[in-house]
Amino acid sequence: MEAAQELSACSITSAPGASSVHESAPGASSVHESAPGASSVHESAPGASSVHESAPGASSVHESAPGASSVHESAPGASSVHESAPGASSVHESAPGASSVHESAPGASSVHESAPGASSVHESAPGASSVHESAPGASSVHESAPGASSVHESAPGASSVHESAPGASSVHESAPGASSVHESAPGASSVHESAPGASSVHESAPGASSVHESAPGASSVHESAPGASSVHESAPGASSVHESAPGASSVHESAPGASSVHESAPGASSVHESAPGASSVHESAPGASSVHESAPEASPVHESAPVPCPLVASRGLSCP
Repeated sequence: MEAAQELSACSITSAPGASSVHESAPGASSVHESAPGASSVHESAPGASSVHESAPGASSVHESAPGASSVHESAPGASSVHESAPGASSVHESAPGASSVHESAPGASSVHESAPGASSVHESAPGASSVHESAPGASSVHESAPGASSVHESAPGASSVHESAPGASSVHESAPGASSVHESAPGASSVHESAPGASSVHESAPGASSVHESAPGASSVHESAPGASSVHESAPGASSVHESAPGASSVHESAPGASSVHESAPGASSVHESAPGASSVHESAPGASSVHESAPEASPVHESAPVPCPLVASRGLSCP
C-alpha cells in the first residue's frame, strides 16, 4: 500500500515539479524530453510543438525555425513540404505568404513561379496574368499587364477564360470569398464564375450582362474591359478584334460613341453587343432590350434586372 502511494505521488525519471511520462523540465508536458511548458513528442524548445527537434513555438516534423511548420527545414512561420520562406505555403520552395505548387512570390497564386498578386500558369509580373512571362502594362493574346484583357490571363478587373487578377471572374482561379459552382468573385451568384452582383451564365463583372466574361457595365460575348463591348478582349472604353486603343472604331469592337457591326460604345446601336441606351439582339447596356442578357431596367429572355410593369405589359407579358 505504501509502495503504491509512493508510485502515484511521482512520475518516472522526471525533474522536480515536472509532469511528464519520461524526462521533462519542471512544468513541461511532453512524452519524452522537452523544455518547460513545451509539448512535443521528442525534444523541443519551450512552447514548441514538433515531432523531433524544433525551435520554440515551431511546429515541424523535423527541424524548423520558430513558428514555422514544414516537413523538413523551413523559415519561421512558413508552411512547406521542403524549404520555404516564412509564412509561405508551397509544395517546394516559395516566398512568404505565397501559394504555389513550386516557387512563387508572396501572395501570388500560380502553378509554378509568379510575382506577388499575379495569377498565371507560369511566371508573370505582379498584378499581371499571362500564360508565360509578361511585363506589366502589356496587352497581348498571351501575356497581359494589369487592366489588360486577353484570351487567357488578364490583369485585375479583367475577365478571362483561365487565370485572372483580383476581382476577376475566371473558369479556374477567382477572388476569395466567392460563391459559385467553381470559383467566383466574392458575393457573386452564377452557374460558374461571376463577379459580385453580376448575372451571367458564365463569368461576368459586377452589373454586367454577358454570355461569358464581361467588365462592369459592358456587354460582350466573351471578355471585355469596363465600359467596353468586344467579342474577345478590349481595353477599357476601346473596342477591337483583340486589343485596341480607346476611341477607335473597328468592324468588331468599337470605341465609345462609335457604331460597328458587332460591338459598339455607349449610345451606339449594333447587331450584337451595344453600350448603354442601345438596342441589340443579344447583349445590351442599361435601358436596353435584348434577347439574352441585358443590364438593369432591361427586359431580356434570360438574365436581367427588374423591369417596369408598363414595359412588361407592352411586350404582351403579364405583370407580377
